[in-house]
Amino acid sequence: MRRALRRFRRQKTTKTQGSPDVVLFKPRQVQKDRIVPQRANLEDVAVEIQQAILHQMPDLPTLQALISASPSYLRAYQSQRHSILSNILFRDIHPDVLFDVLAIVDALKLPRNYDDYVPQLKIFIEQYKTTRDSLHVALEPIEPRTRATLWEFHLSVIDVTKDFCDYALSTHPVTGHGLNHRTSLSPNEVRRIHRAFYRYELFAVLFRVPDYYREERTERRRVRNPDRARLALQRDSIRSLDSQDKSFLFLALFKAWEVEEIACVRDYIMRRYEELYKECRSELQEMIGRESGSGDPWDDPLELPSEIYGEEPCHEHYLSLGLEFFHALMKASHVDQMHILRENCRISYPSLSSALEEEGPEWDNPMYDAWTNRAFQGFYGDNDRDDPNAAWTWSTGKKVEIRYYQSNKVGLRKWGYVMWDKERLDQWNILQENPHDYLIE
Repeated sequence: MRRALRRFRRQKTTKTQGSPDVVLFKPRQVQKDRIVPQRANLEDVAVEIQQAILHQMPDLPTLQALISASPSYLRAYQSQRHSILSNILFRDIHPDVLFDVLAIVDALKLPRNYDDYVPQLKIFIEQYKTTRDSLHVALEPIEPRTRATLWEFHLSVIDVTKDFCDYALSTHPVTGHGLNHRTSLSPNEVRRIHRAFYRYELFAVLFRVPDYYREERTERRRVRNPDRARLALQRDSIRSLDSQDKSFLFLALFKAWEVEEIACVRDYIMRRYEELYKECRSELQEMIGRESGSGDPWDDPLELPSEIYGEEPCHEHYLSLGLEFFHALMKASHVDQMHILRENCRISYPSLSSALEEEGPEWDNPMYDAWTNRAFQGFYGDNDRDDPNAAWTWSTGKKVEIRYYQSNKVGLRKWGYVMWDKERLDQWNILQENPHDYLIE
């Protein structure tokens, strides 16, 4: 009886999982050592892999950002600097633009002699004309020093292109309202803008009056030798070329809308110089007043009267100094900007501006008959490199036009109308407007 009772007491009532006094048994799991893969650190990869990565950089700003942020990639870059630069330069620069880049390299090698520069200039331009139309651009080896210079200059072109877009796309061309233009440029838009900046620089390199003319004037005043005066005015010197010569020699090489691209760049740079001068005007005049001295103010550029500063002659000289000077000035501090403007002010006859205003050799243009007959010229797509963009044909009423830099199109050039793809133009609905409403008579 007692045994039966003890067995009964040991029996437990069945409990459900929901009961508060239920203890569920869970078998203990034996945890194995977990192997967590570590993230690959690109800083620790072999230098050969780092160099392969550098060779594949899509453009120069990306390369610059990487080597600026990583000391190890900077070391890998320095050991193969020239080959990496060559690969990225030729990849980053559009093939249509690359020809003008290499032309600048060759133009910088032209000897600036007194008596035979113009004949060499004409030979260079004739070679430029014949090879520009070829389908193949010979990528001859570029000297390491020149390659590094091209890198710095192309970074300047990229930087100035951003400022050009900020300026040209700040206002809606139809409504006048502010634009949110933070959209990436298409390859064709980049091609047109870069091409215009490089051709502007090529013009500046070819037709810039060298410093030896200034040195010649200084030496001539010192020795009082009148015979030396003729050296600076030789028939074959750069100063023997007038505006029409420069227009016929250089601008006539291009189609009218391509010259208009250069004109858009010219107008943009001149407006930026005017804005900068307005910011520095009072301080510049005060600086010049403290430095004023005796002597003929037209002989020494450091003794120019203050009333000419900021006028068109000085701006034209700044324009003749090319893109590198413009970019350095825009990036300088306010104090440095004043000193740069002060030290580089010269009386200079308009060069690019006056060449643009020349009508050009219309009778020698292969499209002269089509122009006189007002033949039709349509838009065939932004990828067609030999035809204009949609805004150019819109501005000409879809007629053939061989004249460039028409003064009544200054309002159109302000927003760089020949630079943009049809997709962007359609977003503005500008092509639905009457182009004559945007011309200044």
